[in-house]
Amino acid sequence: MNINQITLTLAFLVLSFLTYGQKEFVPPANNNGQIDNYSAALEDHVDNIVDNLGKEYKSDLRKFYKAKLKASVLLAENEHFFFHQDWNGYLDEITDKIMSNNPEHNFEGIQVVLSQYFWPNAFSIGEGTIVINPGLITRLENEDQLAFILCHEFAHYLLDHSEKAYLRLLREMESEELQDQIDQINKSEYYKATQLRKLLKSRLYSTNKHAREKEVEADSLGLELFKNTGYDFKAAMTTMQILDKLGEKADRHLDIPTLIGIDPVQMESSNMLSGNSQEGGWLDFDSVKSHPDCDARFDLLAKKLKVENAVFSEFKADGEASDDFKKFRRQMQYFTIESYKRFNRLDVALLSVWQMKKEGDENVYLDKEEFHLIARLLYARKKHKIGHVCTYPNDSMESSLRQLNSVLFGLRYRDLSKKLIAMATELYDIGYEDEESVYCRVLLAYCKGDKEDFETSKKEYFARFDRSDEHYEDVFYLRL
Repeated sequence: MNINQITLTLAFLVLSFLTYGQKEFVPPANNNGQIDNYSAALEDHVDNIVDNLGKEYKSDLRKFYKAKLKASVLLAENEHFFFHQDWNGYLDEITDKIMSNNPEHNFEGIQVVLSQYFWPNAFSIGEGTIVINPGLITRLENEDQLAFILCHEFAHYLLDHSEKAYLRLLREMESEELQDQIDQINKSEYYKATQLRKLLKSRLYSTNKHAREKEVEADSLGLELFKNTGYDFKAAMTTMQILDKLGEKADRHLDIPTLIGIDPVQMESSNMLSGNSQEGGWLDFDSVKSHPDCDARFDLLAKKLKVENAVFSEFKADGEASDDFKKFRRQMQYFTIESYKRFNRLDVALLSVWQMKKEGDENVYLDKEEFHLIARLLYARKKHKIGHVCTYPNDSMESSLRQLNSVLFGLRYRDLSKKLIAMATELYDIGYEDEESVYCRVLLAYCKGDKEDFETSKKEYFARFDRSDEHYEDVFYLRL
């Protein structure tokens, strides 16, 4: 092979790599076959649980498990859970690794499912379903941390925490002590509501004390499961650092005025949606935490792992992200944008797009989504429905979101439309042939008030799509 051939070969390989790297993310469809398989397996498992219940509260527990089964199946059928062959396959590989390395435990009936929820969380429903949100996966650093979270949720199920909590509630409601306290309050001449509130508050504190204990128990058993897998055991500790930051107000540090090309817009803040509790608020929920502090859990894990002198705020592990995890996390970042859209948080979806582009991601999906989101936000503002897809600016928001929403709510529509239409037009590519892009072209023409472009866009839409498509009815009834 001569030098020219080598040069051409290298150039081809580089071009191939870049092309692969720029492969457009296309939001996948939910796999109906996997939904059916999940539901059928869950029904068989719950039937087996019910058939083997003990005598105590058997009737109540049968209803309890049947209700959980019905709720989980409905969540799956209504696509709150999402099934994708590659994504579920990756989660199944981690699950199989945990189970195969812990043969002394009975994992029968456990199914790990991915939700369509953008908020960072994972939970055990209690009938075998373990749910993990893409919004949590995007916060993790490596597969080791993901495995520890799954181990923790498996532990909740193996320890029957859901059933035990329900039994405790049943016993509590039947206790003579509680009935006597309620009877005494009912006999009171004054302040019945105040006394009931105090009683409920004390019971709630007691319940959440048990919940804290359950988290520590799940950490303990979860750690034993995790240690057997061969993953970096210190990832259990770094996971606590990540969980501790989930409630903090993040900031993307995006310069919104420069991005949109406008002067800053200031709006008076609303406290109604700020999430701040009022003094003497109902049951003082802020002080009734269901989980113990992450630094306390970190210390317990460090003690069990015999990691000396571990400082919560400074601890670091050596684990690195595998290529498989990096790919999965990136897919979840795109998928979380779809989740924001699903729950009508178009403002946060747009911020996420801008943040990923700022970080150097050049996937075509992001350009397309930026176009979609700008068109939809502008249309919502024109139709006086901006409050349906954005949150009014408030002090609890990160500064970038507050800046964006101050613009969307506060700028005059005439000025806003000039800026956003110009941005969207620059982003639009004639090659966008998917239904959402053609639909957003119609919206943009509507917002411009350009009758000729509006009619042309509608004809293009009707030529390509029919009544079975998502936005057909919207386009059909839209008039200029």
